[in-house]
Amino acid sequence: MRVRPLARAAGLALAVAAFWMPTTSLAADASARYSKPLRMPTLDSEELVAVPLDSDVYEASADGFPDLRLLDAAGEEIAYVLRKASTKEQRTERRWFRVANQTVQPHDDGSLEITFTLDRELPDRPLGFRLVTPLENFERRITAAVSTGDVSTGTVSQENSEWKPLVDDGLVFDYSRFMDVRNIELPLPQVNDGETSGRRYRLTIADVTQEQQSQLMELTRNINADDETSRSERVVVNRQPFRIDRIEGWYDVEVADVVRDQLAEYPVSDFASVRDAESKETIVTFALRREPVTSFTVQTDDRNFRRAARVQVQEESSARVGESEGPDAKREVGSGTLERLNFGGLNRTELIVSVPETRETNYRMIVENNDSKPLAITGVVAKGPSYEAVFLAQPGEEYTLQYGGDLAAPQYDTAALSASIGAGYDAVTADLGSPTPVDSPPPPAQPALAAALNDPRLLGGIITLLVIVLGIGLYRATRRLDEFPGDDGQPS
Repeated sequence: MRVRPLARAAGLALAVAAFWMPTTSLAADASARYSKPLRMPTLDSEELVAVPLDSDVYEASADGFPDLRLLDAAGEEIAYVLRKASTKEQRTERRWFRVANQTVQPHDDGSLEITFTLDRELPDRPLGFRLVTPLENFERRITAAVSTGDVSTGTVSQENSEWKPLVDDGLVFDYSRFMDVRNIELPLPQVNDGETSGRRYRLTIADVTQEQQSQLMELTRNINADDETSRSERVVVNRQPFRIDRIEGWYDVEVADVVRDQLAEYPVSDFASVRDAESKETIVTFALRREPVTSFTVQTDDRNFRRAARVQVQEESSARVGESEGPDAKREVGSGTLERLNFGGLNRTELIVSVPETRETNYRMIVENNDSKPLAITGVVAKGPSYEAVFLAQPGEEYTLQYGGDLAAPQYDTAALSASIGAGYDAVTADLGSPTPVDSPPPPAQPALAAALNDPRLLGGIITLLVIVLGIGLYRATRRLDEFPGDDGQPS
């Protein structure tokens, strides 16, 4: 039969054409799309350098930043650690210490004098003292003075010292029988520039033993034949010494707390505020450049309102992959209550809607008005964390940040970086320059036959020829089959 050679030729032609047929979808580019030079500070030795990302990088890079690459002048990749920028804020913390080795001396006028010397490791001038006492319902006047004598040896002779008054009319009290009010602290004035401080102090408590009238009254009645003949009243007065369990002092120290999320304000574009009369809502729309945001602050001059609000984002990712939701699908990312109450002594303002960290382009905030007058919203302030890439930089070296491509997250050896950051070494800051497109690598050279077969006109002709050959082969095969005898011996 002649059908078989034709079928074989058609199959061979189809295989060749399928092998050289160009695909309809191109492979993803395996390189970054943009590049930014680093403006490095002057380095004398190897240093930790932090590069804050900017809006250009946020806009072009993928979620999670897998496409970030740091390159040196030779084009070699440099290991880096991506982290949220942190800030160190100072806060004041009160530290307490116990006064030891007090000397107590009562005086004839009923006062009590207490002197003591601070330990060498304590500050020269504490901020105050506290008289810890178990007593209730008392009031005592206290004066405080500091010695200006030499305390380098830990002791001061009375002859060589001069007492300088610090507090002339201090008051410690407990008014428990009237109200839960108590004060046992004696603040000291701050040291001015040029003022002498000392380590030996004297506290004088006036009327250390006071007469305290009992809250109960003793009543005596004499009765004769059911008639009261006399009555006497007596008030008991107790002499209450001012018992002091211990004396404590305090001073303040500045403590640096690390705040992991250093919030940055990101610019908002395409702002619009529209009232929807049908839904009784104010719809605020605005755009960002895919910066990481965690809060939105509404700007308005209105007063005395409380409105529910929610934030939505446009699901651009669903439109890219062809999901059924389409480009207009909305996803809610956060909600809150906006309020500003300002009447009389009432003053409360909360205009922030917090959201989980989000990186999108198109946002909208829906404010529920119900039947109230719509808010006049004039703007939105977007804030969120700032990311930075930290790496070990060499002096005199030039570096480049590349970003924006279909790249997998790199896997670097960051042991030295993590150890340096964990040890508390501070990083100097480098800035990013202007973006430039990264030149794509030239496509590989194609064989002459492959180049010819990639010509659409040639491919169209080959496909047409194959269709004709297959049609003729099928027609002849059908005719030949009709000539074969059937089961009854006659042609079919």
